Amino acid sequence: MIGNSGLQLPKLRPVKGAVIVSLIIMLAIPTWLLNFVPVSRHTISPATAWAIPAALGLFASGWLAAGASLRPNGSIWRGAVGGLAIYLVVGMLWMVAFHTATGSPLTSLVTPLVFIGAVFWPLGVAQTLGLFGLQMD
Repeated sequence: MIGNSGLQLPKLRPVKGAVIVSLIIMLAIPTWLLNFVPVSRHTISPATAWAIPAALGLFASGWLAAGASLRPNGSIWRGAVGGLAIYLVVGMLWMVAFHTATGSPLTSLVTPLVFIGAVFWPLGVAQTLGLFGLQMD
């Protein structure tokens, strides 16, 4: 219990093997995929255009699987929803940090498109860091 508020943190019951598999899905497979398929602004073709959304989907599903494998209060579904919520919160924080760093006004984030940016935040990170041939000009 936290203080006198009656708020309790969920009791996590992780499945260790599933946590390891979800981390592999989240990190290793998208990295391998984007290094295996030549992707850059200058070389992207319709034959390789599937690699970026596939890697993003695998990364996001890794977050869902990691949350589900932690099983808060014994519920896989609560964990999956929690993993999705944390994924979106990290995306929102990334967008605020990126807009602040580039000097863009934060009022530009008050649009419905902010949710699309929150979903695609791993691509923004990869582009900012110059990973997988996704450099910013």
